Amino acid sequence: LVRTDGRTRAVRTNEDFAALLGISPFRVKAGCFLLAAALTSVAGVLATVYGRATDPNQIALDKNLVLFATLLFGGLNTISGAALAALLFTLVPIMFESLLVGSPYGAFYGAEIRQLVFGILLLAVIRQLPRGLSGEAVLRSIGDNELI
Repeated sequence: LVRTDGRTRAVRTNEDFAALLGISPFRVKAGCFLLAAALTSVAGVLATVYGRATDPNQIALDKNLVLFATLLFGGLNTISGAALAALLFTLVPIMFESLLVGSPYGAFYGAEIRQLVFGILLLAVIRQLPRGLSGEAVLRSIGDNELI
């Protein structure tokens, strides 16, 4: 469906050059769209099965912002970065919950403290690693040479 051997990167970087190389930009874009639609439908089915019903309020604005921040945190170009960020955004609230349980501030300010730490962490990553957590490692491994 969508080959990950550089075709998508070639189309993203320069469609005309990719077409000269024999890569069909339409097929690559259609394949990416179909893959995204399939993954979205699987996520919707899992959310419905897990939640027992569908409701527009199931995923509120704060949940969407956390998902968007996870993408920014992990890097938009790598799956490993997004997976690492998702793991981090899953484990950090659990760790904060366990740390703040005995604290007198935990009951009243636990959510605010967690949001403050996430905000500081997100700003630090955007400032220091603009390509995300694994973006710099990926660039070192493949080099900065992309199709121009």
